[in-house]
Amino acid sequence: MLEKSALDNGLFRYRHWSPVSEQYAGGDALYSFLMTGWEIATNVVFYEEIWLNGVRRICICHIELKKDDQIIEMPVLENPYVHKMLVTLRIQQLPVDKAQRRLAVAEPL
Repeated sequence: MLEKSALDNGLFRYRHWSPVSEQYAGGDALYSFLMTGWEIATNVVFYEEIWLNGVRRICICHIELKKDDQIIEMPVLENPYVHKMLVTLRIQQLPVDKAQRRLAVAEPL
């Protein structure tokens, strides 16, 4: 279970996210899910790099979250805040493409 104090900055404000309305989530939405009882399902997060015009890199972290019997995948745009959050929670980040990600087996926390 997440030790909330590890991430709590004292300025928590809930940020809604739904895959129906937004293709990618931000770090604030991930933080909101974690602070409201969701947990990162495994100790590994897979990410994909997307290059725009060959000069600008965007990184999407595919994070599997669980709460009770619900499991969702939240694609989160990586930034320094998200990176620090994953490091703080000791989540390993691995680069893989979509085909490899489907075959990968992550160790449950």
